[in-house]
Amino acid sequence: LQADAKLETRTEGNHVTQTLTGTISANQLEIQGGKFQKDHLRLARVTIPCDLTLHNNRLDIRSLQLDCDLGQLTAQGTLPLSPLPALGDPMTLMRQNIQVTGKFDIAALGRQLPGTLSINPETQLTGGTLDFSWTSNLDQQRQRILSGFLQARDIVANYRGQPVKWSAPWSIVFDAKDSQSGPVIEKLQVNTNFLQ
Repeated sequence: LQADAKLETRTEGNHVTQTLTGTISANQLEIQGGKFQKDHLRLARVTIPCDLTLHNNRLDIRSLQLDCDLGQLTAQGTLPLSPLPALGDPMTLMRQNIQVTGKFDIAALGRQLPGTLSINPETQLTGGTLDFSWTSNLDQQRQRILSGFLQARDIVANYRGQPVKWSAPWSIVFDAKDSQSGPVIEKLQVNTNFLQ
């Protein structure tokens, strides 16, 4: 684990802030267990540039990036720390003011996570990308607005020795509002050419 970063602490009365800027990186990182019970994830490199400020009751994410063998992810927003959110719960993350975008290599995901993704053993993914975006914010009426998309592109694979290719196999676009009983979908657009 390596870090080229600066940590700055400021105190104003009872208010303490800590700002971390720089890059944290690791080589030959291995992850097993937890969400990856069926796979042993091995990453040759992981780089995390960040610009974060920790306040008494929240974490401001001005910029947080993840760059690794599988792809890239970028996030910005605010996470409350009092009470401490359950970051492993998608519903908890959904209700934060946050924006996340990413692009992943489908072939790399397939090689590293075949069990987690339940990939058919007779299928070998050799190309393609998975793009996504997620935004969660409060509007002027303090109603939480959710929007995003998920899109697979240029998938190339071999199935039982036969080449398979889809230039735009599927995409999902959505808009929703949060409610006490959960998200209410206002727009859901699903496009697929698997069925054509």
